[in-house]
Amino acid sequence: MSNQATAIWNGTLKEGAGELTLPKANVQTAYDFQSRFETGNTTNPEELLAGAISSCFSMYLSALFTNEGLENTQVKTVAKVTLDAGQKPPKITHIDLTVEAQAPSLSTDRFNELVQQTEAECPVANLFTGATVTTSSAILATN
Repeated sequence: MSNQATAIWNGTLKEGAGELTLPKANVQTAYDFQSRFETGNTTNPEELLAGAISSCFSMYLSALFTNEGLENTQVKTVAKVTLDAGQKPPKITHIDLTVEAQAPSLSTDRFNELVQQTEAECPVANLFTGATVTTSSAILATN
């Protein structure tokens, strides 16, 4: 299976602007230098990578829950991607994942094993060679 996105950049690096199109999601969004290196309010590549890894991680862990026979689960993953702009060239140096899950009847030990399996096998996480990917996780009580 193949997916695509299209990014167009117009102008110089600092004064220019870009437009990103995600055709399957029917999304067009702006991105720019200010949002990547300063305090702008459009998106940037690192935010998009955070979205990719967090959604992949949540889906993969959910699949492992399904394999355990669990139903009525929820997985929330927040990803923070750090770009070190001081390096030449700039480099993504760290990715922090925070995972919270509702998984009825799953022990904490088994939950942690499945999180570790997800860390090792999540396809998007495996793309980040050279970056340190860390995960903190919590299983939430269900009512």
